[in-house]
Amino acid sequence: MKYLKENAIQDQASIHFYTSPYCAKMKNTIAFNKFKEDYKDYINYASFYKNEDYFANCTHMNFQGAQIFTRQLIKDFNL
Repeated sequence: MKYLKENAIQDQASIHFYTSPYCAKMKNTIAFNKFKEDYKDYINYASFYKNEDYFANCTHMNFQGAQIFTRQLIKDFNL
């Protein structure tokens, strides 16, 4: 990831590090917080949804969940 970040800076491009949402049944989503130590702008969205209605399965959002999450990314990253 360091390579990606360095090349983005060199190319004057923006790069955003984040974890997509997981359903509440998933374990060890706290481990993603370790990225925050190396990438200060990293956002952990693993627990973004409390309601499993937004997932097709535990690691994939359904259409409605993806739509809501996309709007959040646009807002958070000023896209």
